[in-house]
Amino acid sequence: MSEDIHSNINSKDNSKVKLLDPKLDAIFQILFSKANPEIVKSFLSTILDVPITNLENKTVDLDLNKILQRTYPEDKIGVLDVRISINDEMEIDLEMQMAHKDMLIERILWYWAKLYSEQLQVSDKYKKLKKTLEILIINDKIPELKNIPKPCTRWQIREHEIFSEILTDKLEIIIIELPKVEQAYLKDKDNKLLQWMMFLLNPESLEVSKIMEKNEDIKVATKGLQKISEDKVARRIAELRFKARMDEIDNRLTGERIGREKATKEYEEKIHKNLVIQIHKMLAINLTLDQISEITGLPISQIEEISNNQV
Repeated sequence: MSEDIHSNINSKDNSKVKLLDPKLDAIFQILFSKANPEIVKSFLSTILDVPITNLENKTVDLDLNKILQRTYPEDKIGVLDVRISINDEMEIDLEMQMAHKDMLIERILWYWAKLYSEQLQVSDKYKKLKKTLEILIINDKIPELKNIPKPCTRWQIREHEIFSEILTDKLEIIIIELPKVEQAYLKDKDNKLLQWMMFLLNPESLEVSKIMEKNEDIKVATKGLQKISEDKVARRIAELRFKARMDEIDNRLTGERIGREKATKEYEEKIHKNLVIQIHKMLAINLTLDQISEITGLPISQIEEISNNQV
């Protein structure tokens, strides 16, 4: 992050502004960046349920101006990620997705495979490979997980009959579906993972303010988000990312509408063509115009027009 951005975020202006949405990928990346190591540690230690003593954040260039530059026109929603190495024994790719996309599971596996394979150079030995963890937090439900009510699922390679046997601990994928969080939280309000997810859902909610009274980590994260929200460049990024998301949704809906209209037109043309063929067959067996009109429901004038045209 550039020095001028640091000075903006760390300014003494305590005026309250509306908190930016931490689910927006660019804001999520800034919040869980190397600028906020304690927030990252507490967040990941809660997800993984392990203490984290050494953390190296490998997030891609966090210069906000560069993020701003690549917001339009080439980028896509959800392409920013946070890459982290913890305790010198685990590589993590932390993804925040606003919505489900086609082939999402395949993409998650590809992200994991890329992070796993990138650990080795040509001359390196396989023993250098660390446990590689893909963490996906998504503000949507995943169709493949529709029969699983809990919001957080963990996936490994297991023997298909002896489920307790894991082939390797090198591969693990954690998926958190935010739409399933609130219902689970109401049943277990002391669950720290669910408290973090409630923060992501709405950091300004009354429930999160109650959570902050007993969870110091959430309080620290809220203060961090407040500082980011006070920065003009970060707010501009959030505006552009939100607009890009709305444009993407609008483009998808427009495409679906055009697709429906095209399909409807093609169907109507096909029906009309078949009807014309049937009318010519009726004329060929010398049915009268009145009989054809009664069968098809078409006016005689239209049947006459069809009869004068070749199929």
